[in-house]
Amino acid sequence: MRFLGMTLFVLGSVAFGCSSGSSKQGMTFGAGTSDAIRRVCQSVAGLPCAEESQAECEAEGAEAAKEAEAAGCGPQLEAIANCYTQDPPTCDADGDLKVSDQCLKTVLAYAECDPSAICSSFSTEGSCEYDCGETAMSCEQGEVGWSCSCTAGSRSGSTFTSSASNPCERTVLNQNCG
Repeated sequence: MRFLGMTLFVLGSVAFGCSSGSSKQGMTFGAGTSDAIRRVCQSVAGLPCAEESQAECEAEGAEAAKEAEAAGCGPQLEAIANCYTQDPPTCDADGDLKVSDQCLKTVLAYAECDPSAICSSFSTEGSCEYDCGETAMSCEQGEVGWSCSCTAGSRSGSTFTSSASNPCERTVLNQNCG
């Protein structure tokens, strides 16, 4: 689950990331945005297709909320939370997160406000790619951890290693490529 995505899950999937391929895909912000993250993660974390726990979703969502507020998009993020509360996401037949048509409109309005909030990921066994707006990275699994490179953004061409079980997530992207 990512805080927004191509299958569109806003906030990690919410502001959040989109996932595609074989992958199953974010404190100084206002109380309304913090509550919005909690509500979005509550709507998604309990689903069988969720890749993250409530706590993991909220941690990634906190970063996304900070970015949303910096971009002036806090109200749009809160609108997503309201929609998810009324019309929660489900899992589709392929096991991917599915956002209702009604909430998809709200997600797209958020994406229009802050294009960097839309993230997508793709992974296969031993490799993954992740991008958010103008920043992207790709990783290959080695014998001891992951070998990654920034493929777009201010640090494009930079390389780094990661010991994370899945380095293709927003926090790793922002720390190393953003």
